[in-house]
Amino acid sequence: MDSGYLSFQDISALRTEIDTSLNQRPVSPSTVVNALAWMRRQGGAIAGMEVKFPLATWGNRAEKRNPYENIPFTKPESVVFSVTHDEWTPPGEAIARGTQITDLYGLFNENLPMIVANAQLEYDALLADALADGHTTTTPYDNLPFFSYSGGSGSHQANPNRNGLATFDNYNGSAALNRTNIVAGLQALATVPGFNGLPMSMPGRIVIVVSSKDQELRARTEMNAALVASAAGTATQGNEMPIVSGPADVLFLPNLAAKDSGKGWYMFKIVSEKHRPFCLSIVEPWQTFVEGMGDPNAHSRTTRNVIQYGVRGFHGLGYLYPQLAYKFVEP
Repeated sequence: MDSGYLSFQDISALRTEIDTSLNQRPVSPSTVVNALAWMRRQGGAIAGMEVKFPLATWGNRAEKRNPYENIPFTKPESVVFSVTHDEWTPPGEAIARGTQITDLYGLFNENLPMIVANAQLEYDALLADALADGHTTTTPYDNLPFFSYSGGSGSHQANPNRNGLATFDNYNGSAALNRTNIVAGLQALATVPGFNGLPMSMPGRIVIVVSSKDQELRARTEMNAALVASAAGTATQGNEMPIVSGPADVLFLPNLAAKDSGKGWYMFKIVSEKHRPFCLSIVEPWQTFVEGMGDPNAHSRTTRNVIQYGVRGFHGLGYLYPQLAYKFVEP
């Protein structure tokens, strides 16, 4: 019977050189989620546990006062962000106990670090889902979708405790990735109103996230290149200064290629470690589990004589400041 694994009885295989180098392929580290999210460590959470982040908001504007009048006072105000933690586990693998003996080349043992490395990519997959679904997923900040606009679900309130004080949009469903719309995004992020109606005026690094290499090329050209060569190669097509003189990044997130027909692109302002548009809250980082490898009394060994292994993580990704994010979709 063919077990699907190499055994001592496979005489032809024993005469064949086996090179397991391909079993350890390089894995690109998760970079986009690190660039956009507050990487938070959470202890003591349980599956499905929602963690709320209340944020005190100062919504009072300065007013000219009579020296003799009493200063009025208002009750404190706050808004809420949240993250829900879940346990994430792909299906594991089970191999026969005898395979451990006949695994001459250590394929299964070597595979465990690769499983963990691949699991790290799940963080970017979660982020891609949050980006793509952000125009339909409501948040506790103001009970509107994270990406919202006046012609859709409605404009965001600058201060949800004071409706009508000031509003802002952070979604455009028909905007090509070009200089005009990048400038419009920069203008929106720079002038977004704060909780008292005045511009929020938080400094930060601009990050553009794109869905395709074509978008990446166009974004880098507009953001960073002062001289753009013409297609003919005989002269410069334009001689415009870069749009952003300060820190700016353009990041390609491959997971977005399957979202919004690969036409979505995003602009963010990263202010500090915690003042970001998203939060990745990690209870337990990705780690492997193995049952039955060394303990003959393990459940999987005594009942089925198999070794089981896999990987699991315990984390959640949530939305934070809508003021620091803008979504565009090309027509």
